[in-house]
Amino acid sequence: MVSWNNLKTRLAGFKPRQSLKRVLSLWFILFALVPLLLIVGYAMVLFNQKINDELSKRLIAFEKGIDIELIDVEEKLRLGGFRHANDIHLMNLIRGEEKTKLKLLTKNIIENYIVDRISYFYPDGARLLSILPQRITQDPETVLPEEFEKLPKALIHKIKTQRQIVKKTPHPDIGFAIECYTLMKLGSAVVGIVKETILINRTYSLGTKERTGLDLCLLDKDHNLLISTLPPREEQKFHYPKKDPRKVIDNLKLADDSYMLLAKALIDDDEQPVGYIAILVSRANARKTLMGILSIFFLLCAGITAIVVLFTKIASRTVLHPLDQLLSATRAIQRGQLDQTITIPKMKEIGQLVDAFNEMSRALLTMKNNLEDKVKELHQANREIRSTQVQLVHSSKMASLGQLVAGVAHELNNPISYTYSNLNHLKTYMEKIQKTMKAKDQQEFSKLKKELNIHFILRDIDGIIKSSLDGIKRTKDIVGNLRNFSRLDEAEIKEVDLHEGLKATLNLLKSALKDRIQVHKKLGKLPKISCYSSQINQVFMNILSNAVQAIEGKGDIWIETQAFKNEIHIRVQDSGEGIPEADLSRIFDPFFTTKKVGLGTGLGLSISYSIIQKHHGDIRVESEIGKGSTFTIILPEKGIRTVP
Repeated sequence: MVSWNNLKTRLAGFKPRQSLKRVLSLWFILFALVPLLLIVGYAMVLFNQKINDELSKRLIAFEKGIDIELIDVEEKLRLGGFRHANDIHLMNLIRGEEKTKLKLLTKNIIENYIVDRISYFYPDGARLLSILPQRITQDPETVLPEEFEKLPKALIHKIKTQRQIVKKTPHPDIGFAIECYTLMKLGSAVVGIVKETILINRTYSLGTKERTGLDLCLLDKDHNLLISTLPPREEQKFHYPKKDPRKVIDNLKLADDSYMLLAKALIDDDEQPVGYIAILVSRANARKTLMGILSIFFLLCAGITAIVVLFTKIASRTVLHPLDQLLSATRAIQRGQLDQTITIPKMKEIGQLVDAFNEMSRALLTMKNNLEDKVKELHQANREIRSTQVQLVHSSKMASLGQLVAGVAHELNNPISYTYSNLNHLKTYMEKIQKTMKAKDQQEFSKLKKELNIHFILRDIDGIIKSSLDGIKRTKDIVGNLRNFSRLDEAEIKEVDLHEGLKATLNLLKSALKDRIQVHKKLGKLPKISCYSSQINQVFMNILSNAVQAIEGKGDIWIETQAFKNEIHIRVQDSGEGIPEADLSRIFDPFFTTKKVGLGTGLGLSISYSIIQKHHGDIRVESEIGKGSTFTIILPEKGIRTVP
């Protein structure tokens, strides 16, 4: 079923040249049929509800009628039982065991009475005689076998105690038997017991259906079907829903039909249900009525649709011709032919549309000429901006490089200075040794050796050489760290260890850290990732340099790395002054800086953010005035293959 949103989408996608007629037809049909659909649909719902209410009322009324009928039958049965139990003639025939006369008299009673069987029992409960009416004996399927050859002692005791009891007993394939047991007494002597039986059976059910049009199903107390007036297919599918039998059960689906059901409980003298009479009414007639209304409605809709389509064709011929001209002119404008004008038609609304189109065409032509001039100006301005941007970025890089070179130069100065001093001492020592070695004899050699203190020189040379080697090694390490930081020999994406980049950056910042800033490292286990290591190292340098510059006097920097959910987190926290909350949203903007004049260009964090974004990562910042700032670099664990 097409939803309203889908319908609107399809209508919006129609092309006027190809489908305007369909659009107009569809909208006309919708405007014509939707109200009719709503009215008829609502009427059908009300009609269906009204039918259900009437059927429900009919069930409830019939249930009350059955209740009254059963009460009347039971009352007649009780009265008849007392009348026959007090009949002196009957009691004398029972006492004399004159079965032939008793049988003739009983048949005469049955022919003028409502019962389906009369049975007589001796005072001890033994059965004397059972008489069936002729209408029963001619229909063997309705014959109910006599339940007792001798009544149970408990039943006899109950009858003698209460004088009369009524039992309702379910029987499969027959129905219910309403049995009235009445004690026959002559004075204080018990003559016997008379049992009078009325059957609520298929004959009763069919007669009820013929009279009322309703179906009956007789159920035992466990809701098992005894008999019904349903067709065989429905009867095989019948199952009683375990609901309150006093409520109407709507839409009970069987094989070929659906029904409404109401059950009447049959209560015995102990106020316990012994079974149910389920009353069913078919909904087939209501469905036929609704289908008839629906057929009329469809015929009406088809007629309205035909009229609307015919009207739409006539209207579209009048409307579409100027629209076709407008479409052709619009496509010409699309091809760049802006000098388009259309003759204004007689219809006011379309004439206004065409007039607006002509004005638009003239305005577009003027705008095109102006835009061409503006585009030339923008191209020139763009070239100038790009040139300025390149210069600014280069300036920022040169400023960072200047700071880095100054620090490295300071680090290199110490080992080179004392290595140079050691070499001067070593030169002097070598001159003295050479002078001693030129002695002409042993006496002069001994004298020079003592004067020049050769023993001290030989001992001191080892220390000078060791100290010089240490200075050279420190110089080599600084140059190596600088090389690892810059990675100038790695212009391609490679797998690198981020910890090595952090270590190289910290080594290059030793002169800035000096003895005033203590670095605390908590490095987790990180996998190698694919990246441009020199660019990532530049990010480390920018963020760590900012952390150093944010700390006045002594302070701390904490560095923590962690692999977390397919991501790598590098966290740099400082104990500096912090960043005002109002500036946090701007720190990655180009040229924005919170540093003092001359300490920054405002491009370091902007360039860092751009590098991390190109590596499909992110930089997050948290800061609090007086407590410091925390920058978190997030990179994908798998790194990248290409940088866009």
